[in-house]
Amino acid sequence: MAGTDRYLNGLRQLRKRRGGGDGADAREGIRNAFFAALPECPESLAWDLFNYFEERMSGMMDGKTDFLDAAKILADVIDLFEYNYDDERGELNDDDWRFVKESVSEAALELPDKLLTYVLGKVVDRGLFD
Repeated sequence: MAGTDRYLNGLRQLRKRRGGGDGADAREGIRNAFFAALPECPESLAWDLFNYFEERMSGMMDGKTDFLDAAKILADVIDLFEYNYDDERGELNDDDWRFVKESVSEAALELPDKLLTYVLGKVVDRGLFD
């Protein structure tokens, strides 16, 4: 949970500094905060996850939701990598879970066994492991 708290605090700090939540500076700040919150995650996997969710976040912006608001979805990813994903509160959809499964499977040799088991177990719980 510490990583998630640090990440969400980073988003609040970005909002204070920038005022608005869009633009290249906001995206870079979000990326840096996300990477810092995933110490057990290989950099290549962190990039894959960020790039996927960056696209998803762009699709969430509707005039009421800016990029910083949409970036809160990454807190769910951090929770997952901290062994603390909340099935009731989490907002990852089936496509997200499939992407996480594929990405984590590709990076399996670089991940701690405990983390690999936890993440893939969450995928199995959703019936999405083919």
